[in-house]
Amino acid sequence: GWGAAAKAGRSCDVYVGTVLRVSGLASSCPRGLKEQYTFKPSNFTRHVYKNVPPKSVSQTGDVVIYKKKGGGGHACIRGESGIYQANHPKYYPHYTAGFSKLATKRPTVIIWRAK
Repeated sequence: GWGAAAKAGRSCDVYVGTVLRVSGLASSCPRGLKEQYTFKPSNFTRHVYKNVPPKSVSQTGDVVIYKKKGGGGHACIRGESGIYQANHPKYYPHYTAGFSKLATKRPTVIIWRAK
């Protein structure tokens, strides 16, 4: 019942949901990508983009959620020079320098930007 893709460690959706709940920024943030696609956090503005690279529409501090071609997706938090994410059971939540994960055009990109 945690993340659909992770077999161990933490999935990206669990990581983003935990950060937002524990910080108090979105105490009711869900932990599944499917639920996060439609969630509207009250302390954030929610923007939906079609067929763009997440890097082109996000900025430092944004929660970035996107769908991948063929199914699945990813959730992360954009930092100044990279992204905070959990996408590998070996590494758990971690920081990845650069924006290569955000540079590919995605069918749907959702940005939550703090008000």
